[in-house]
Amino acid sequence: MSAAGQKAKRAAEDASFATSESFGLFMEGLRSLKKFTEESEKAQPDHTVLQQRLDDALASLGKCEIAYPEDSLPLYTLGLALTMKNQILYAEMLMKHGKESPRLTRSAPRRALEPIKLTTGEGGSEAHANTKAKGKRRKKEGLAGVYYVETEYLPCPADRPWPHLNHAADLFEKILKKGPSEMHAAAAYNLAHVWSKRDAPSDLHRAEALLIGINEPSPTHKPAAAAPKQGVFTRLSNTVRRAMRALFPGKPRDESAESLAAQEHLMTWLQSRTLLASVTARSDLKAMAPNKQNFYPGLATIALSKARSAIDKAFRESELPAVKKTDLEADYWTKAGFLAYNQAFAMPPDDIEFDAYLSEAESFLRHALDLKENWNPAQIYLAQVLQSQGRIEEAQKYLEAVVGKPPAPAAPAQTSPPATQTPAQTANPATSDTPEEERKV
Repeated sequence: MSAAGQKAKRAAEDASFATSESFGLFMEGLRSLKKFTEESEKAQPDHTVLQQRLDDALASLGKCEIAYPEDSLPLYTLGLALTMKNQILYAEMLMKHGKESPRLTRSAPRRALEPIKLTTGEGGSEAHANTKAKGKRRKKEGLAGVYYVETEYLPCPADRPWPHLNHAADLFEKILKKGPSEMHAAAAYNLAHVWSKRDAPSDLHRAEALLIGINEPSPTHKPAAAAPKQGVFTRLSNTVRRAMRALFPGKPRDESAESLAAQEHLMTWLQSRTLLASVTARSDLKAMAPNKQNFYPGLATIALSKARSAIDKAFRESELPAVKKTDLEADYWTKAGFLAYNQAFAMPPDDIEFDAYLSEAESFLRHALDLKENWNPAQIYLAQVLQSQGRIEEAQKYLEAVVGKPPAPAAPAQTSPPATQTPAQTANPATSDTPEEERKV
C-alpha cells in the first residue's frame, strides 16, 4: 500500500469511518460542498458552478450512504446538502412564480375574488387558513375613497412534494437513533429545521418537542491536567480539520477540536432557542386562524424575546468569535422577518396592520443582510415579502443571487451569405460551385 493510502487508512480508523474508501468519499463530498458554499456567498454566483458543485457533493455523499450506511458524519453532511438542494429548488420555484404572475397595480377598487389556498412555509405541505388573501387588503382611513393594497403575488403551492427534505429528515432521525451522542444536538436541531420548513401543524409540533429537548451547554470549565479521552465526534473534527487544511492550504490554523465543539454546542443551543420561539409562534398563528380577533400586534419581536435574551447573555458571558456572533444575529433577524411575514398573511383580510407587518418583515430581513451579505435564507424570505407587495423585479434579483445567474444564451452562428453566380456560371453549369452529384439531380 502506498504512503498516501496508508495515511488515508489511519485517518479513517482514527475518525471511526468504516473504511478508507468511506473517508475518501466523505472528503470528496465535503470539498465539493465547501466550494459550493464559497460560490453561493458571492454577490453574483454562477448558476452552472453552483449546480455542479452541489451535485458533485450529493453524488459522493450519496455513494457513501449506500455503501457505508453506519458512518454518521457522511449521513449528517448529506442531510445538510439535501436541505441546500431543496433551498435552491424552492428559490427557482419562486422565480418561476414571479415571472408568471400578472402585473397588477398597487391600488385598485375593491372587487370579489375566488378563495384560494395559501401556505408560507418552504415545504409547502399545508395550506394556510386564509382564503381571502388574494383580494384587496388593509383599508386606509382618512383618505379620499377606499384604498386597498394588492397581494396577488403569493408563492408556495400547497400540493408540491419536497423529497429532498423528506430524505434529509430520514438521515437526521437515523443519527438521533444510532449515531454518536456528540452528534445528537446538531442532528436534532437540523431535523427540527427540516420539519419547520415542511410547515404542517403536526411537523411544527414535532419540531417544538425536539427543540425543547436540546439542553443548554454547561459553563465552560478549565481542562484538567490529564486530557479526557476524545469522543467520536471530537476525533472526527480533528481528522476533518487536518484534511481540510490539506485540501485548502494557506488557511489560518483554527482552534482545537475541543474548543470548537464547545462553541458549536453553544451555537446550536442558541439557534435552537430562536427556532423554537419562531416555530411556537407559527403554530399559534395556525391555531388562531379560525378566531382572528385573538391576534395581537408585535408577535414577531415578542415571541422571540426569550431567544434575544439568551443570545445577549451568551455574547456577554462567552468568548464566541465575532463571525459566529454575526451568524447568530443574522439567523435571529431572518427568523424574525419570516415570522412577521407569516403574521401578515394570518391576519384578517381587512386588518389595518397587514401592510405594517410586511414592512416590518422587510426591515428585519434587510437588517439580516446588512449583518451577513448574501445570506441565502434572508434573501429568499425577503424575495417572498417583495413578491407579496407586487415588487416582482426586485424580488427576482434576490432569488437570482441564490440560484445563480444562468449563462447568457450563445449567440447564433453567423453564416456567410450565399455566393452570387456570375452570368458565365449561370449560363454554363459545369463552371459553377455546385457538386457534380447535385447537378445531375
